[in-house]
Amino acid sequence: MIDRKPNTWLIPGVLFVGLAFIVLLTFQPVLAGDRQDGLKMMNESGSQSTLHKSQAGSPLVEVDPACTVDTTNAISYWPLNETTGTTFDDVLTGNHDGECFGDSCPLSTAGTNAGGQLFNSIDEDEIIVPTSTDFDFILTDNFSAGIWVKTTQDCTGNKVYIGRYENLITEGRWWLGCEQVGDIGVARFHMRDSNKDLQFARGTTQINDGKWHYLTGVWDGTNTMLYVDGSLEGSDNMPGFSGNFISTEPLTIGGYDNQYYVDGALDEAVIFSTALSDTAIGNYLDTCNFNVEMVQPDDQENYEGDTVSLQIEAGDPQGGDLTYTATGLPPGLNIDLNSGLITGTILEGSSNPSPYNVNVWATAPDLRFDTKQFFWTVSDVVYLPLIMKP
Repeated sequence: MIDRKPNTWLIPGVLFVGLAFIVLLTFQPVLAGDRQDGLKMMNESGSQSTLHKSQAGSPLVEVDPACTVDTTNAISYWPLNETTGTTFDDVLTGNHDGECFGDSCPLSTAGTNAGGQLFNSIDEDEIIVPTSTDFDFILTDNFSAGIWVKTTQDCTGNKVYIGRYENLITEGRWWLGCEQVGDIGVARFHMRDSNKDLQFARGTTQINDGKWHYLTGVWDGTNTMLYVDGSLEGSDNMPGFSGNFISTEPLTIGGYDNQYYVDGALDEAVIFSTALSDTAIGNYLDTCNFNVEMVQPDDQENYEGDTVSLQIEAGDPQGGDLTYTATGLPPGLNIDLNSGLITGTILEGSSNPSPYNVNVWATAPDLRFDTKQFFWTVSDVVYLPLIMKP
């Protein structure tokens, strides 16, 4: 007589015994109304394939502040947007294009309007604008110079962002750059006339903090004035000038007199034939967008038990480290404060309540922020029988 082992029908919580055949019934989760390819299929080890793959991406979002220069009364304007070559266009007339040579050329980088230039002091990076009488000023003239800078360079010994040196002892000179005061670098607008009378204005704001700062040097015929980010931070009118600011030297960006080289990014260099007012400088800065910006996350759909990874993408035009926070996430999920990556496994029972109204924030150290809202739908699983015959 043949010994027959009992056959087993297995349904969670119920055991059936028969003699004719073996049928194993298990229940597999599927979202109600979903297609067959939406099934979570269990393998022998009990692991499961991922039903939903969340979006992922780089957390770095490049934000262009899009500052727009008003070139009224400008002599020359160098946007410094070039990505190749050795020529840097004066977009106003083309008569004062700058040039770099050999290994002493800056590299293209993100700027405050469509791009900037990254300077390296070791390579003595410098842009040279050929000498021109358009850059000569006498005592009755007014002029202004403006430039954006982003640097962490120590300013000991002075660093020059834009200026014009003297060739002869009877010539004048000026420069706009930075000097070190204690532990911080501050802006300086330095003027010395052809008779060697000296006036300079010194700023108070730290500008070598790795953030973009806009420096404006202004000469109104009497006062040497320095604006940092639109605020007047320094002014000098003593001892008074008796000479002029005529020179046969070129105008330079990123260096001065074959020294004082810069480590950092420069952008939007411009020379005006007038003394810019507080209002004019402020109006220019009002065109800039230095807001933190976040990419709108897509609405999300998952099942209970899903392991997810969703990258929140944001950027700060100042290049600061952002802090990420979130509210309303489905239970089991958390956001990384530093990277903005949302990860975790959605807990069973999370389908009620659903959808979740999720709010995410990206905040800069100075409390500038952006926030977005999206919905996260978590669905319950429905167990359908899957019959496997031996």
